[in-house]
Amino acid sequence: MFRAITDTILSGGVNVIDTCALYRYGKSEKVINAVLNYLIKERGYAREEFLVSTKCGYIQNDIDSNLKETDFIRILTEDNIVKAEEIVNEIHCVHPNFLDFSV
Repeated sequence: MFRAITDTILSGGVNVIDTCALYRYGKSEKVINAVLNYLIKERGYAREEFLVSTKCGYIQNDIDSNLKETDFIRILTEDNIVKAEEIVNEIHCVHPNFLDFSV
């Protein structure tokens, strides 16, 4: 995925990246991060050359760290980031504290 995105951007004309933490069990945004870091540090691009759009408010599992949605909810509530009643259907939260945590 890293190579495909990098090659597409280097081919020219691509500077808008639309992603979401839900895509590919959390891997999508991690790959986008790696691609942008590579392009900026190794290829001379400026961060300002890209528009990155994401969706937020979703509580998803993270396949790399083996954390499930329920693990994130436990962390969020135990650390007083959000209250259980601020989480909808055990998957969605738009409380400002959660959005800060997500970013």
